[in-house]
Amino acid sequence: MSAKKLKSVGLITGAIVLAFAGFWLLLISTQPGVVQGQDSWPTLIPPDLTVAAEFANMPSCCNDEKPIYETPSEEQIVLLTQAAESPQANTNVPVETLVPEGQILAPSDGWVTYKDPIYGYTFDYPANWFVENDGVTTIVHNVSPGAPPKYSLSFLNIWIGPREDIVAYGSFETYLNDPKHTVPAEWLISQDTKTLPNGYQIVQRKQKAVVGTGFLFIYLTDGNQVYEIHVNELNSPYLDVVDRLIESFTIPQ
Repeated sequence: MSAKKLKSVGLITGAIVLAFAGFWLLLISTQPGVVQGQDSWPTLIPPDLTVAAEFANMPSCCNDEKPIYETPSEEQIVLLTQAAESPQANTNVPVETLVPEGQILAPSDGWVTYKDPIYGYTFDYPANWFVENDGVTTIVHNVSPGAPPKYSLSFLNIWIGPREDIVAYGSFETYLNDPKHTVPAEWLISQDTKTLPNGYQIVQRKQKAVVGTGFLFIYLTDGNQVYEIHVNELNSPYLDVVDRLIESFTIPQ
């Protein structure tokens, strides 16, 4: 091959190499998220969508049981930023309590009578206290509506359970000795029996408790029916309310 032909081939080869190199540089320069590393090879920088993926991205479909996520829109990112910067998301910023703490109320001088809509029994209680009934049990307490307050001896909760018939047990003594009405000896503080002015008989059991000084369990009967009454605190300053409630308790015949 002559020197002239060799020169032509060399020029053509050089032009091809330069054209390819130019195309490669143009391709790299137009790629988003591409930078040149120290070794001059292109290094891709993936977009940081971790937060968006955790809070906004939802699987749009599945591919080989792997969820496919969609890139969040600009509107979604704005909403995510606003939520992250809100006071509710910052635990260092106090948030106003919407529900005030309930207040423990001393009994008022005035009393009213409650009548159970199902069983028909009645009892008296302080007019400024509260009665709740779920259709089965009745609760009398002295905490105003709101968030539960911290435990206090002054908080009194009187729970009245559904009635049971003595006939099913044969006698009041058999009822008291039934396993579901007994208490382990190590938990029992004392047990007293007395007869009320209206002829009803009651058994009062004082029992140890994990919280507070102990529970008071009262079993009240007219000889035919039995009502179980629980009091949450043995040393409450308002136990006289319990005494008056029990003495006013009437069972329909």
